Formats: sequence, structure tokens, C-alpha cells
Amino acid sequence: MTREFTVKERLAIADDWIKAVECRDRRKKTMTYLRRKHKRQHNYKYEDIQENKKMSELIKYKCHKTVEAMKIVKLERVDFEDEPNKDSVLRLFGADNEDNVMTVDVSMDYYRKHLPKIDGYYVVYEDGYESHSPKIAFEDGYERIVA
Repeated sequence: MTREFTVKERLAIADDWIKAVECRDRRKKTMTYLRRKHKRQHNYKYEDIQENKKMSELIKYKCHKTVEAMKIVKLERVDFEDEPNKDSVLRLFGADNEDNVMTVDVSMDYYRKHLPKIDGYYVVYEDGYESHSPKIAFEDGYERIVA
């Protein structure tokens, strides 16, 4: 069942719509003006930025750390319904050398900070710091230690 609007209501709706469109257009014009003003003030060229980038390259480092790690094959959020005071955790699934399933529970703070992804690596440094490393970065930087 649809409601019929009076002429006065239709005019009010149209008026509101026009105001919204005008506001959007003013915002677009303002942003365009600010971009052009910034460009005029700084007058950057792509070549200048590239040259500046070459002059300020970062210092290179080589990794020599020993870490414990697990390749992540599955992520699962775990809520403890029977213990309401306990916070949710993120359970990371991986496999060890004999293809046995390994699990590690990490806090949701860990998840928000590191945003782990499947095929990435859960990494624990010698000092106990937990981190996440993308697959390519980890596999290029570390070799497996066979004991």
C-alpha cells in the first residue's frame, strides 16, 4: 500500500532534494578549487617527485633473526559463550612438518593490528613478539631450519 503525497509535501521533498544536490555541487567545486590551488602553490611535476624519491632512498637491511612461524591455512573466530567474561579470539590453523594440524589462538587486538591472511605466516620472535608476515616477504626472507 503506497501513500499519496500532497502537492505541498511533494514540493518540500523536491526542495530538499535540490538543496542536497546544490550542497554536493558546492563541495565538489570547493575540492576542485583546493586541489588546483595546492597544485599552483607547489607546482609539482612527476619528474621532480621521481628525482626526489631517488635521492631519499631508504637504508637497506638484511634479516638474520631466528623465528618460530606457522603458515596460516585457515582463520576462525572463536566466541566463548559459556564464559561471558572471556573475550573472543581468532584461531589460526596451520600444519607442522608431518602435516598434523596446528592451532594458535590470538587476541582480536592482534587481528586488528596485523590483519593476518590465509597463506601468510604467524611469526613469533625470540623476545615473544607476535606478528604476521605476508607469504612472499616471509619466504624470501627466511629459510627453514631442519633440526
